[in-house]
Amino acid sequence: RELPEVYSWIGAAGDVGAVLELPIYADHRELNYQYAWLTHRKPLLNGYSGTFPLSYSLRGSLLRHPLDSPDLAWESLMTDGATHAVVHEALYLDGEGAGIARWLAAHGARRIAEFDGDSVFQLTR
Repeated sequence: RELPEVYSWIGAAGDVGAVLELPIYADHRELNYQYAWLTHRKPLLNGYSGTFPLSYSLRGSLLRHPLDSPDLAWESLMTDGATHAVVHEALYLDGEGAGIARWLAAHGARRIAEFDGDSVFQLTR
């Protein structure tokens, strides 16, 4: 299947380092992000291999619902070395995706690209 345009943009962007895609899942849906990696080839904080290392489980517990503990979730994001976040707003229920975008912006992230509901944020430390 054809991948969303956001992935081609990430691949062509020279300043994109490590990417985190939101929402984070704790199951096979993470494979979609790994498949998209074939297009952009940037380091990816998401992933799935059948098991989850402790570091991934800890990150996921904070970033699956970052609005529950916004400062801790942000600190986790910064500690893990992400330079960019992709928010797939349509994959969230009840407008939570827009809330995630506001959370990122409130912590200094800057929306630098938007593609049909997928937003790319540049993260600042």
